[in-house]
Amino acid sequence: MVAMLLYAKYQGDPHQLESLPDLKPPIKNDEIALQLVPENAELPPGHTLQLGGPGRRFGNVMVTPLRVTRGPLEFEHYTGDASRTREPTSSDVLKLYLKFENMSDDQTFEPLDQKLLLSRVPGKNPDSPMRANNFVSRLDQLHPDGERVLVYDMPPSWEWNIKGQNINQESAPQKLEPGQSFETFVATNETGIDSLTGELVWRLQIRKGYNPKSHRGVTTLIDVVFNSDQIQKEVPAESKAPLPTS
Repeated sequence: MVAMLLYAKYQGDPHQLESLPDLKPPIKNDEIALQLVPENAELPPGHTLQLGGPGRRFGNVMVTPLRVTRGPLEFEHYTGDASRTREPTSSDVLKLYLKFENMSDDQTFEPLDQKLLLSRVPGKNPDSPMRANNFVSRLDQLHPDGERVLVYDMPPSWEWNIKGQNINQESAPQKLEPGQSFETFVATNETGIDSLTGELVWRLQIRKGYNPKSHRGVTTLIDVVFNSDQIQKEVPAESKAPLPTS
């Protein structure tokens, strides 16, 4: 999903990144305004979370990073029709599992959706990699020209959802009501994950509620930091040992 770029140079006060504009509704002609944040921008204090550590509240949402796994990506038809199937990815991806909890008294909103996850813009040159606010990178590659892996790309209006992700379901949008929580995961592309070794950072753009006057969503960025040693290899379903019987 390629977005129209609204690029701002951030220097000095990192609090400029505390609240970013939402990507929907579109601003005009169905275009999405992505405010691309430089990869090496310093995020506001408290916006870096440790994988497996305690959650933290951002606006009206509590975010807890749970685990990172490695395995193939499975799909399900957007209608929920189990008779329509698609083969899993041929190679592994990384998956960051998160818990979101709505901490507000009166706001119902989606912490994540397809527009937030998939919006990206071309690089400076024709042969430059795509850039986005959602990616995984080694800490030493956290700069605009560094190596990074973007989240799994899906064509607009694709008929397949990522199985178990629990977002982008047209029949049942994942809108959190006050006090509700849910778990989901964000997946990378297949290419490039073998280079993700050592100290890593997974950057995400999330929705933390909406402006009570304009009712337009408000987003922010978070970094989840972890070491590649913490990545858990998924066990194929056919390899799982049967449960003991009494």
